Amino acid sequence: MPGRGRGIQNCSSDTLRRPGQTATETSSVEDLIEKICHVKSPDDLQIQTLASNARSVIITEDDLRNFVAKLCHEGLSDRAKAPVVAAFCGETGHLRVGETKLRNLLMGRVQAEYVGKDELLRSDPVRFVTSAMFLGEVYNYVTCENGSPFKVLSEPVMTYLMMVVQLHTGEETKPTLDDDMGVVAKQLLQRGHMMYACKPALMMDLISAVTEIMCRHNLSQASTLNLLAALAELWPQVSGSYNSRTTHATLAAKLGVSLQI
Repeated sequence: MPGRGRGIQNCSSDTLRRPGQTATETSSVEDLIEKICHVKSPDDLQIQTLASNARSVIITEDDLRNFVAKLCHEGLSDRAKAPVVAAFCGETGHLRVGETKLRNLLMGRVQAEYVGKDELLRSDPVRFVTSAMFLGEVYNYVTCENGSPFKVLSEPVMTYLMMVVQLHTGEETKPTLDDDMGVVAKQLLQRGHMMYACKPALMMDLISAVTEIMCRHNLSQASTLNLLAALAELWPQVSGSYNSRTTHATLAAKLGVSLQI
C-alpha cells in the first residue's frame, strides 16, 4: 500500500461524571472510547457529538497516540464496531496535537495491518476478515485533507476482498461463508463504483470470483440478495468491459458445467 502513516481496553467499565457533566461529555480517553463503543450505528448523531468533545479530552501527543491505538484495536477486533470507529475517525481525521495528526496515525495503523495480512490470514482467518472490513470502512468514511476520498486505498481494499473470497473457492462450504460474503457485499455496495474507477481490471477479477462463489455454494437468501444487489449496482459501470460469454464459459469450464445456451 503506497504511502506511510506517521507515527487494550474493553468497553465495559463505568466512569464517574464530573459535576454538571452530561451523558455525551467525556472526562478521559478511556471514557471517550467507551462511549464510542456503545454507539450502535455509524449514522448515529452521537458520533458527531462525541467527535466535538474529543479535543477537550485528547490534550497531549501521547493522549492522541494512545487513543488511536486503542480505538483501532476495537475496530479491528469487532465487526459491529468497525463502521462506528471508522465513522468517528472520519469526523475527527483533522484532529492534531503538535505535529501529530489523528488521520496520519490511523493510516499508519491500517498500513501496518495490511502489511501483515498474509500472516494474519494463516493464523486467524476470522480476525483477518474483520481486518479487511475495517480497512473498507476507513476507505468509506475517512477522507484526505482536502475532503476527497482516499483513492490510494482502492487497491488494498480490493486485494483484501479478493483474499476473503478466495477463502471459499474450494468445494467445502465453511461455517463463516455467509458472514464473510456479507462483508464483501457491503464493501462493494459502499465504494464499489470508486474501486472500479481506480482499478477496473482488479474489480472485474473480484466480480468473477464472487460469481464463482455464488455458483459453488448454497448461500443464505440474505447473502445471495446482498451480493446480487452489489453486482447490480456495479453493472451499469462495468457492463462495457464485461464479456459475459467468455467469462461465463471460462467459469463453466472451471466448475465442470456444460452450458446449454
